[in-house]
This record gives sequence, structure tokens and C-alpha cells, in this order.
Amino acid sequence: MLSTWTDISNLKKPLKFNEFSVNFNTDLYNAKPLPNDIQKKLDNRWNELLDDDKPGRILYNESKFRLHSVDWKTNEDDDSKQLILNLGLTDYKSFICTQQQILPDEIRQHIEEDHLSHPLGVGCLLITSDSYFVFVKRSSACIDSPHMYDIPGGHAEPRNLKTNSKEDIIEEIISSTIAECVDETNVDRNSLLVDSFFFVIAVVRNQTQYGRPSIEFCLSTQYNQWLFTVEQLKELRTKANNDYIRKSNSTNCLTVDEEAMVLRYYELQLKDFCEKFEPPMTKMAIAVCMQYFKRFYLNNSVMDYHPKDIYLICVYLTCKTEELRISITDFVANIKNDPDLDIIGDILLSYELLLIEKLKFQLVIHTAYRPFEGLVIDLKTHYLRDNVNDADRLRLTGYKFLDDTLLTDVYFLFPPSQIALTALLFASVKATVQIDEYILKHIYGSLESVQMQNIKETIRLIANAVREKVKYKKGEVKQVVEKLDKCYNILNDPRSEEYKKKRFEQFQSITDYEAKHLP
Repeated sequence: MLSTWTDISNLKKPLKFNEFSVNFNTDLYNAKPLPNDIQKKLDNRWNELLDDDKPGRILYNESKFRLHSVDWKTNEDDDSKQLILNLGLTDYKSFICTQQQILPDEIRQHIEEDHLSHPLGVGCLLITSDSYFVFVKRSSACIDSPHMYDIPGGHAEPRNLKTNSKEDIIEEIISSTIAECVDETNVDRNSLLVDSFFFVIAVVRNQTQYGRPSIEFCLSTQYNQWLFTVEQLKELRTKANNDYIRKSNSTNCLTVDEEAMVLRYYELQLKDFCEKFEPPMTKMAIAVCMQYFKRFYLNNSVMDYHPKDIYLICVYLTCKTEELRISITDFVANIKNDPDLDIIGDILLSYELLLIEKLKFQLVIHTAYRPFEGLVIDLKTHYLRDNVNDADRLRLTGYKFLDDTLLTDVYFLFPPSQIALTALLFASVKATVQIDEYILKHIYGSLESVQMQNIKETIRLIANAVREKVKYKKGEVKQVVEKLDKCYNILNDPRSEEYKKKRFEQFQSITDYEAKHLP
């Protein structure tokens, strides 16, 4: 778009809903009234627009929230900060007359900042299940930016409020954003809510419209649900280990470090299985599969659910979510030298719902391969147009780096975009392709010094995590895997009689309940 947007929130990270709030006060935050003669001229301009019979144009006045300013509030208990939107009321007519229209100087000179409508818009960066962004083309009948491409958005509606409480206002801002996505893209509302988390990414002003404000959201699960600190990861894995030991009768359980060795052993098996799979799996599909496996064992012990089955069901589920259409018969044909080959199909089907449940029904995984490809294409377009061989070398070397990230925790620690940028910089050094001008202009160009240093530190941490990935001695791993076979929970092993008995009892209890409650 032609608009120039200024970020007034300066967010260091996306905000959850409990990290932003509103102050609503019409006495403090409404626009200052204009002189009567100027207001009369604006009213005449509005009436002229209403009389305009341009085909497809529908123009009507309605109340809107007015953004006066933003503040930050510090929570004394934990020093966390909360973004505060200071809101009053305005209407669409005021916006069109004071901000949207090109006014003659004799009127514009009387309109100061306090007179401007500043209606709070809402927008949403909508990410599809296959990691694309959704843009919509504005109608030619729009007064505001016709024919332009934009993200879905609109305005929150004060008329929908039950009360003027901050809770109701926040709910209206959220629900109106979702409603705009549904109305403008025709996407099913339930698909937006079942597998997504909503968070704030910026509060901006459009300087070509005299500072018109908007709060921008993003729909995704990965940032809020699956990003942690190193300490949080350690706590989760320790808890999963301790929970199993507490309920187990075994006296020779695995330690947290031994569980990590087992997981690495099966991660390597999983990666090898995916790379040899027929029909071939894409790199993004392999990355999705690896993250399913890692996420499952973030809150579950390998002693509770044996990885020899879980890694296979992760592949089977990935075939569905990544649309690699394959029958259970053809899938099983990829499994070699398994003594339980005749029942492996039943095992996979019995574990499928378990895996989905343990993944919190969040099956969309955003990997670094797509943003990395976008960086390479952008680089190729702007700087390497006459030397496509350099772009191809960057791609191959960067993919190798991204493949290595799958055996680390970086997807739990950093967003995919940062991992992709690290891969590009790593590839430029390894493949000796000079991209400094591109990085300085297109990546660092709009950043302040502190922000630039933060990104450089993040890149260093990601690169170190990949370079220093933990390695285990084969003899040690073999001993730990043998130890696992003696202490894992056979009640969760589909091969065991205990598991079959438990499933029969569950089925029987359901059958008995249905028999008693049939009409």
C-alpha cells in the first residue's frame, strides 16, 4: 500500500490479551469540538458525499472508538508491563471530514491534532494452515484506498457494547477483528478459533491520513503456546519425568538426562525414516513431523509412552496435515524389519487421537523453511538477479542449516523468521556469497541500534545452539534404550495384554453407559 505506518506501541514481543487493556473516558479522550463555521463546512462536505451516487458506494455514519494515546502500566507484583489504550468516542463522519478527505487550506489550517477523529481500526495478519498470509483487494467503491491490497480489518463498534467496562470493550475489539476476517475472506469462524491464538503485534498510525490509528493482531498458536525459555523447557521435562516416577512402581526409572538421550536416538530414527519415506516427504513436512514428536514429549515421559510407536504416529499424522495422501497399507509398507508389522496399522490408529490430544489439537506448525525461501527469493530479486548460481548455493547451504535445527530446541526458543534469517546469514558465510548490502538495507535498515543488537544476539544464540547440538556415545544410548524397555508403562503399550484389557474395560464402560441411557 501507499500508506506510511508509524508504530506507536514499540512492542518488544507480541502481547497476549491479558497484556493489554483500555481506559475509556469520553471527557478526557474525545476530540476537541471545531469552531461552528468550520464544522458547518465539514457537514456540507459530508452531505455532498452522501448525495454522490457512485455505483456500489454505501456511506453511513456510525460511532467508533477514538484512540487518544497509549500508555504502559507496570505490574508491581512481577514487574510485567501492560499496554493501555486510552479511548474515547468519535464517529465515521468525523473521520471522513477531518482525516480522510483532502480539504482546502482555509479549512485544514483550523484543524489541529486534538480535533482529529482518530477512529481505532482493527486489522489481522491471518496465517493459513499452509503458512501463507491472507490479503484482500479493496473495492473500487471504497473512499479509503480503493483498489489497494490490505489485511482483513475494519473497526470495533461501540454500539455492540453491553456496558462501557474495559472487559466488554476489549471483547468487542477482539470479536470485531474476528468478524472482519470472516466477512472479508469467507473463512469459517470455527477454523479461526479452534487451532489459533490471537495476539497483538502493533498499534500503528497511518501518516498519510493524519495519524489514523489501528491495532493489529495475528492469528497463530505457535508463539504463545510453544515458545519457552531454556529454564521453562527444563522445568517441563523435569516435571514429566517426576510425574511418571511418582506414579510408577518401577525402582529403576530413567533420569531426565537419560530421557534426553532416548529422545535424540529416536529423533535420528524419525528423521531417517522421513527422508527415506515413499512417496517423498518435503523438508517442511519433515520439520512438522519432528516438531510433533518434540512437542509430544515436552509434557510426557518416554517411560509413559514408548517413542518407538509415537514417532511412527507422528509421521502418519503429518501425512494427513501436510496433505500427503497415503493409505494405511502403503504407509506400513515403509516400515522395515518390525516384528509387529502385522499389527502396526492397529497401533497407529489406536494412538492417533492420543497424539492429537497431547498436541492440544494444535496441528499447524510454522517452520523456518518457508520464510527462508522468501528471503532467498527477495535477495535474488534485488541483488542476485544476474547471478542465480549464488542464490542456489545459498538455498542449498541454508537448507542444510535448517535440517540441523530439527535436532535442537531452537523451535521452542525462537520464532521461525529469526531461524530463517540465521540460516541465510550462515549460508552466506559458508557459501561465500556477499549479501551485506541486502542485510543492511532490507533487514537492519529501519531498526534502531538497540533493536539491531538484539537481533544480532538472537542470531548468535541460534547459530550456537545448532553448532553445539548435544552428541551421545552409541554405547551409552544403547544401554539407556535397553533400560527404557524394562521400566516403561506397559499399560500404554498396544502390544501388551494389560493395554488390551484396559481398552476392553473402557469400551465396556461406554457400552454399559449407552445401554442405560438409550431413549
